[in-house]
Amino acid sequence: MLTLVFCAVLTADPATPNEVIERAVIDVATIEPPEDRKHFRYLSLWPSSRSRQPSLEHALSFWLNSLTWAPSAIPLEPVQNGVLYRLDLRRLGWSAAAWERLAAIDPYFAVPTHVDGKIRRGWLDPKVEAVLRQETGSTRAVLRADWFLARTSLDGEKGFFRQGFYSEFLALPKTVAELETILNAKEELKLPATNGLDTIFNVQGDATKDSGVAQHNRGAELLPTLVGKGRRFEWRTLDTDSNAGKSSAQRQLAGKLTKAGSELIFSLPNGLHGYYAANAEGKRVGEVPGNIAQDKTHPHDFIVYTSWKCVRCHGPQDGINGIDGMIRRQMVAKNTALALIKKEHAPKDERLQARIDAYYRSPLRPEIEGQREDYARVLREEINGLTGAENTRHYLSWIEGYLYGRVDLATVRQETGFGESTPALIKLTSPSDLTPLPDGEWVSREAFEDNFARLMTATIHPWEKH
Repeated sequence: MLTLVFCAVLTADPATPNEVIERAVIDVATIEPPEDRKHFRYLSLWPSSRSRQPSLEHALSFWLNSLTWAPSAIPLEPVQNGVLYRLDLRRLGWSAAAWERLAAIDPYFAVPTHVDGKIRRGWLDPKVEAVLRQETGSTRAVLRADWFLARTSLDGEKGFFRQGFYSEFLALPKTVAELETILNAKEELKLPATNGLDTIFNVQGDATKDSGVAQHNRGAELLPTLVGKGRRFEWRTLDTDSNAGKSSAQRQLAGKLTKAGSELIFSLPNGLHGYYAANAEGKRVGEVPGNIAQDKTHPHDFIVYTSWKCVRCHGPQDGINGIDGMIRRQMVAKNTALALIKKEHAPKDERLQARIDAYYRSPLRPEIEGQREDYARVLREEINGLTGAENTRHYLSWIEGYLYGRVDLATVRQETGFGESTPALIKLTSPSDLTPLPDGEWVSREAFEDNFARLMTATIHPWEKH
């Protein structure tokens, strides 16, 4: 009976969070067998306009496939006339626990709850929401798509611009060593001794004086891995907090820089890329200290956040930026020779000389070009037909549109569904952050999130009248 009523009345796109939940209840009932419904979740097109749906779909197809260890591309599954996207946690490899931890901070979908013996009002019909909760086992089986993009593109713990779940959804370990074990990325291979040496050096690398992001000279190392499609690799930077002494790339050859942190880019099984930032001890961090690296071209925030800022920097270049290769360039320059450098740095150390030979043995440009070609091919042929630059543009428009977007009165009307009564309800609840809105002012998304619950409980909802 519940489903039949919904089918009769839900003809237009959802205008409120409750109408979104009603659509999800209708859809989840179609999933067979019923015991599989616990594996499904939804992302909502609401409150975005239909005109922006193609851009949102491009961003989601790119990002969902960048957030999984699945062996091949997973297509989007629009349902309910395209107002919801259905997600199968099993195909994506996401844990239900990760979803629930993300859902726990969602500001947009709430039912009445008991807190300290008192009832805290919500704005979803509890009977309808209970059906979805029972079928999926999730406290919030539906989330806003743009909010989801923003929160899974960050990796911090506190604050609006830091709280995120990128590493949790991609199941990234706490240390670089653990990640490289998963990737099977090894700098050296031990073999039976031949000609006095028993090691094959897999790692190649070089350095640059100015990467555009790093504050000081920076090393970059390339390791082969067993994970990926086409070329399988891990790039690992050696980021420093100085240009001198043990932090001098000119002096500390073959990866011997004393690093203050690292950025890692690695190929995922489906051919897209994963991202990781670590401190000097190799432990995962959500953002890079400003004395090590900065996003100097961003109009709002110079902090390098994982992974949103990584995509912003590398995505337009089909995933991998170039490196000028200053050490190798000097080794073959007219007034410098490889022999002289080896004599200075490893005059009596055969092993170190062999590592230097292997480390700088060939230009990195052909490898980089090949990795770009593989990445571009996957995007074009398996994800959504767009280039790296186009995918980056759509993705960033939603991330940054959400985080930095201005919330005005028209936006509040659209996201609450209150229509012309919105100014009156703002005055009734008198949240200080929102009171300027009826006068043509705007507020930040952070402030609006903080006041959303107060505003949504400003009116009596239909199910509360019975």
